[in-house]
Amino acid sequence: MTDFQQNLRLTARVGYEPQFLWSYLKPKYWGVWLGIFFLLLLAFVPFRLRDKIAAKLGVWIGHKAKNNVNGLKLI
Repeated sequence: MTDFQQNLRLTARVGYEPQFLWSYLKPKYWGVWLGIFFLLLLAFVPFRLRDKIAAKLGVWIGHKAKNNVNGLKLI
């Protein structure tokens, strides 16, 4: 194997090419897109406000998980 082949990532060597599918825009995935958008907004919020939001969100998710018997369904 040459140095060039050794330096290639495994995904490049096996020919993996990720593609965007239009089916990701269906209502089934809207929650995922909203989550990504929310995280994107948090990236531009001052860290003190971001930490307060994250703390409240963590407490809320903790209570939801604690109240659920099997712990799998968070919302």
